[in-house]
Amino acid sequence: MLELKNIQKSFDGVQVIKGVNLKIKDGEFVSFLGPSGCGKTTCLRMIAGFEHQDSGSIIHNGKPLDGLPAHKRQLNTLFQNYALFPHMTVFENIAYGLKAHGVKKTEIKPRVMEALEMVHLKGFENRYPAEMSGGQRQRVAIARAVINRPPLLLLDEPLTALDAKLRIAMRYELRSLQRKLGITFIYVTHDQEEAMTMSDRIVIMNGGIVEQEGTPEEIYYHPKTKFISSFIGETNLFDAVAKRVKGKLLSLDAEAGTCPAIDYETFRDGAIVNVSVRPDKVLWETASSSSETELTDGTRYFSGVVKDVIFTGSLTKVYVELTNGAEFKITRLSACKLPKTGEAIQIGWKPEDCVVIHSPADEIHQAIENVDLGEWVRKQNAELAKILGIQNF
Repeated sequence: MLELKNIQKSFDGVQVIKGVNLKIKDGEFVSFLGPSGCGKTTCLRMIAGFEHQDSGSIIHNGKPLDGLPAHKRQLNTLFQNYALFPHMTVFENIAYGLKAHGVKKTEIKPRVMEALEMVHLKGFENRYPAEMSGGQRQRVAIARAVINRPPLLLLDEPLTALDAKLRIAMRYELRSLQRKLGITFIYVTHDQEEAMTMSDRIVIMNGGIVEQEGTPEEIYYHPKTKFISSFIGETNLFDAVAKRVKGKLLSLDAEAGTCPAIDYETFRDGAIVNVSVRPDKVLWETASSSSETELTDGTRYFSGVVKDVIFTGSLTKVYVELTNGAEFKITRLSACKLPKTGEAIQIGWKPEDCVVIHSPADEIHQAIENVDLGEWVRKQNAELAKILGIQNF
């Protein structure tokens, strides 16, 4: 339905979008997720037509949108501040788009009432925005945005101004509405949980590029970069050296111990890698007893001491200090049996539950390894000899 082809954008000589390529299918709920300044809102504004790319093309249903003003694009935008008309009633706010598109008067009222019922605001049609709560105003803005049934709806952090409880409720309402209407949603957010719970697909941006795109499960359990691994949820991240055992099988030598990994044929023997293990995947056993064991296969990777146990409600977090001083986290449902503060434990995980990621440090290491120091010294000596006028230096 929508395609971004090598989109680039600069502001005041600073490139903020660095060649974004993306395809979005009809009826998808796609979230742009990333830290502040990563370029996600700029991408949304270029799709909407509020900004124009320096190069590249935006194609909607096979037709380029390049240079087309915002009001001529067949899409709607839902803003963070709702942008409701304060002097108009709820009915008038929602009907505004229909009137602007020349819909017959006889059709306007039934369509507005249908939209109000859809967002659970039937009976509020004669109120003004100032007489409503933030959540109610949000629903009015949603009704106004979808009443024309646009094929594509752009949402720019629309839930940011709501309190935490209402935000959670509105997430499910938006997701339910999107499924009911079948409209393609492109949603910009910096909230990881929001993106994970609402999206069919997440596009993670960092520094003006797309670092990874995929389903919430793919992003969470199979991050492709160190940034994504640490940005999405909590993880245990450590450096290791990949040692090829045979075929695809690697062992990972870390400062705190050694652990195996499986099916990683892309790493050379001796490569420096980053390893990510989610806290909920970490298994544990006390050093003194096997009655509490979760490590049923006899594997022991790292040893450490429990430094803190924090109850957060439905979940409890265990912080373990490893023998090398690094920290490891274990997360469990609070009803589960967990080690106590001060207890010595051993931790591990199933080989398929760790993710091995290419490390930038390995590229630097490779570059250094490839330098012929002898040749470099000879060249430096020759240059010095020229300067000093010495032969056979």
